[in-house]
Amino acid sequence: MMRPQWAAMAISAAVLTACGGGDDSTDGAVTTPTPTTTTASATGIWTGTTDTNRSVTGVVLGDGTYYVLYSPVGTPSVIAGVVQGNGTMGGSTFTSSNAKDFNLEGAGVMSATLSANVATKHTFNGTVSYSNGPVTFTSTYDPTSDTAASLDTVHGSYTGQVATSAGLETATVTVNPSGALSGTGVSGCTVSGTVSPRTDVNAYNITVSFGPSPCLFASQSFAGVAAFDADEKRLYAAAPNAGRTDGILFVGTKP
Repeated sequence: MMRPQWAAMAISAAVLTACGGGDDSTDGAVTTPTPTTTTASATGIWTGTTDTNRSVTGVVLGDGTYYVLYSPVGTPSVIAGVVQGNGTMGGSTFTSSNAKDFNLEGAGVMSATLSANVATKHTFNGTVSYSNGPVTFTSTYDPTSDTAASLDTVHGSYTGQVATSAGLETATVTVNPSGALSGTGVSGCTVSGTVSPRTDVNAYNITVSFGPSPCLFASQSFAGVAAFDADEKRLYAAAPNAGRTDGILFVGTKP
């Protein structure tokens, strides 16, 4: 229930005027080059709000995969869901026809489309359209996007909440210096996985695997992305299953 919008970039074409001298030149000749089109880039971390007073934090990867986490109305410190999908750039417009909203407020998994205007490393503003209507959002580029992701930065233990279709639970997740992930507190189950730095944006690829029954999501695996807020020492992670019929969200802080 969020909308990314991206500001358009203006492209101007230069007109070159060549004035010749001497008998062999043509005075007043004007050359007008063919205008070129510049494609904006949506890659980065974006923070903003929706027209329904939700806070949003979006991560757009270099291949167009995106994860936009959103809060409940008026409560920016809590996660209420994530919109995830794949998009493409055309000029200054980012479009996605396969968005899935993994909503934790009772709406379940909803299909949507996303269209946004982008100004590279500046603004990402758009609309997410659902069957029952649109939601718009505006967001700005987080300059920490340009910081290199590193396991030295994120390794440690995080305590927070994991959100699934079964509800919210307190959980502890540990990332060791080699990138191995382990966690407890998801319906009493122990989970394992991996964390690896990305090179296109200050974010991390993550995988999460659940143990056998009676674990929630018994023997299932999830893959997604994580981002780290260094000021708050907070890790955000979102991972859908392969069929994008369910997903998990985690927000935790380390000492």
